[in-house]
Amino acid sequence: MKRQLSALVFLAACSQSVPGLGLPANPNSLEVMQSTASHFPATTGVFNTGPAQNCQAGLIGQRHVQLCDFCVDAVIVQGEPLAYGVFLIRGIAVTQDRVRAAFARALSADQPDVEPANSSAGVWVVVGQLSEATNTHQTISPTPADLASAGFQVTSEPNTTYGGNYLRIFQGGQELSAQQFIVGMLHAPHPSSVFGLVPGCPNS
Repeated sequence: MKRQLSALVFLAACSQSVPGLGLPANPNSLEVMQSTASHFPATTGVFNTGPAQNCQAGLIGQRHVQLCDFCVDAVIVQGEPLAYGVFLIRGIAVTQDRVRAAFARALSADQPDVEPANSSAGVWVVVGQLSEATNTHQTISPTPADLASAGFQVTSEPNTTYGGNYLRIFQGGQELSAQQFIVGMLHAPHPSSVFGLVPGCPNS
């Protein structure tokens, strides 16, 4: 989940204090989840977020923003993309990160570039990219038993073309791509054996 981003743009923009904007409270856990979901790659499945914290008012261009940190719990498929959309799966990890993003008010999630006439109306959206906020990154690799408890079977096989081993993931006898596994994991009926490997982001 590590990303290099235009942190200088965010920090320079948000170094200006903009008091009295009349903005609603900082994004809560659900608003953070909804506004950041599309900013993660397809091989990352976010299953829990904390509320926005340590927020700092500022401007990006002419737009008022709140630059905030928040906690993210996610399951990640590790590996490398190959040709024709194929992804070589090398590992699976459950992670917890502190992430930073600039939030702004928009008319709706479908119209993120349209600002509402009233700043207390609309929804929170993310402006720009995400970045890692601190060095609190935590990564735990689930065991085959952990994954089996969640309904997935994993085998490790040598790859004669690219070297090393790669993973094959199955559910109900069907082999899954990395993206299919992420979707299946997020909708698994008993995911706690995997998701519970990290302590869970606090909701306040």
